[in-house]
Amino acid sequence: MLLFQEFLIGKLLRNGIVERLYGFWHFIQAYFRRGIYFLDETKSSMDFLEEKMKKKDLVLPISCMIASLAFTPTFAAGRYGFSENVDTAPMQTSYERERSPEEWASLRDNTISWEEIADLVHEYNPTVSSLWINFRDSERRGSYNVDVEAARAQVEDAYEKAMAAANGNAVAEALAEMQYQSNSSNFSADSVAQNSDRELAKLSIEQTEKNSVETVKKSFISRENTILQKEIDAVNLEDRKSEKETAERKKAIGQATEIDVLTAKTAADQAELQLASDDGSIKKTSELLQVSLGWKADANPVFPSIPETTRESVEQISLSEDTKKALDNNLSLQISTRKLNLSEGEANRESLSRTIENQKEKIQSDLLSRYQSLKEALDAQSQAILQEENAKKAYEKAERGLKLGSASVKARNKAKNAYTIASLEKRQADLKLTEEYLDYQAGVNGLCTAD
Repeated sequence: MLLFQEFLIGKLLRNGIVERLYGFWHFIQAYFRRGIYFLDETKSSMDFLEEKMKKKDLVLPISCMIASLAFTPTFAAGRYGFSENVDTAPMQTSYERERSPEEWASLRDNTISWEEIADLVHEYNPTVSSLWINFRDSERRGSYNVDVEAARAQVEDAYEKAMAAANGNAVAEALAEMQYQSNSSNFSADSVAQNSDRELAKLSIEQTEKNSVETVKKSFISRENTILQKEIDAVNLEDRKSEKETAERKKAIGQATEIDVLTAKTAADQAELQLASDDGSIKKTSELLQVSLGWKADANPVFPSIPETTRESVEQISLSEDTKKALDNNLSLQISTRKLNLSEGEANRESLSRTIENQKEKIQSDLLSRYQSLKEALDAQSQAILQEENAKKAYEKAERGLKLGSASVKARNKAKNAYTIASLEKRQADLKLTEEYLDYQAGVNGLCTAD
């Protein structure tokens, strides 16, 4: 491999195209991140060669070599295994070797299952994937665990070089002195240690990823809730149109005014606008979810079914035990604790200690609030079940009355629509319970608000 690379470099130098290739580097870097992951091993040997070249004063970025390979048709073909609706080159976090072919096939098909949402977010969410790839690149470059004393020495070294370059020039020396004073006053050993700590960086990304997973799950629930609301609004539109027709008939025989007709028409028009608004909301949410998980915005994947939450699963919750877990798992608290362990300055340590104690109180309070919201959702579900049962009885009574001649068709239709709406609202209550249950579990698993 090294012999081939040396031959390629020599050819590039002889042909005088290094400058042209260099300009493509940032584009090619993004391209490789989005699809060509088997070059990772190759790049390690290339890094070695680049260091060798630098020692010989041959400053040619390895990026130029990679850029030249980008024009190979094999690499430009995209990755195998994606359905037609999936972006053929999404930002992907893991290398191909890190998952089995079966796992990749499941993630790349045209079906989103509830169980694989976390993996899809990890691999294809633009924000999460970018953070993990940057983390990996920073680790490769040795950006973490910087020596604090070496960083402090760099400030001194920069000052000495600036003074030497001034060569007795009073203005240049004054500027160098001002820069040194600024760098010295802004230098913080604790900040250097925290900003270069690998564990802190990883915890921060894990927190972002977990929050993103929960946001996606809630967005799926919100989308399903809007679909149900659209069905409710369609029933309401049917009622508004019926009332409009009734008002027009009454006006024709002198039993209603023009104002009555206009009022009924306005209500029907507003119902139609609401239905259009529901469609727009569903479409927008669907597109955002698709892009967040690696699909094209105009794709049509199979969306997941929302899991149901049973009353038993809520009643089995132990708030005291979960509070302990929430404290142990909370990522914000872990980040603050890690900062405290890295800090040496007394003022910083005192401040962080106070922050940690406040965070512990807020975590317990937030979990309690999530639990109360969950119990309220459970009560609301019980109420919705009761309303559905009553609406069903009223509809069955109206149906019997229509057969016996004691109820009109209009009364039966009104009771039927009321029962339909009650059934849909019960399903919305089910979704709300699931949403609150997931929110509570997310708090237990480390996402309680601590700041």
